[in-house]
Formats: sequence, C-alpha cells, structure tokens
Amino acid sequence: RGAASFTCGSPDDPVNGTFTVALSGDRYTPGLKVKDQNYGAKLLLSFGSVSLHARVPSPAWTRLNATAEAGATEIVLITSVDWKADDAMVIASTSYESGEAEQAIV
Repeated sequence: RGAASFTCGSPDDPVNGTFTVALSGDRYTPGLKVKDQNYGAKLLLSFGSVSLHARVPSPAWTRLNATAEAGATEIVLITSVDWKADDAMVIASTSYESGEAEQAIV
C-alpha cells in the first residue's frame, strides 16, 4: 500500500483564501489512545504526508503609526502592506494582557 498524502496548495501555487479542516466529535467521543497516551478525539493524524501552503501576507506584522481609538474603522500603519480584503488581523494591546487584543478583518 502506498502512503497517503493530504495537500492544500503548493509552494508555487499557495492557497489564496480560507482553508478549513473541520474536526467533528464532542467531549463524549472516544479518544485515540496509543501506548498509554490519549490523543483525544479531534486530531489530524497522518501516516503519510501533510503539506499545507498558503499565501503569507507581507509583512506578517507591523506597528501602528497612530493610536487606534475604540470603534475606529481605519488604522494607520508605519509601513505599506499587501494585505487583502477579508484577511484576518489581530491588533495587540500596548499592555501585556493578551485578552485585550482585538481581532479584525481587513
């Protein structure tokens, strides 16, 4: 038997959008147990190869050039970006509290 492969995109033709792998089950679904190690019920397991290639926005991160006030619909960055409409972003807080970060869509 040949080894299986799970591929999404390629280095020369990366996925340019959303790719979703939906894992199903709930807390009552029996988990996968191998040699006393329980891996849980939701995992991506391959005995072949998994190859995922997606467009990486450039730059992947930058800094704000001005304060983003609460409710703002625009932000000013210190550098140009090639982000596309519907790209997801996280705007981090100036504090060290990760719960204060905000998610937004370009």
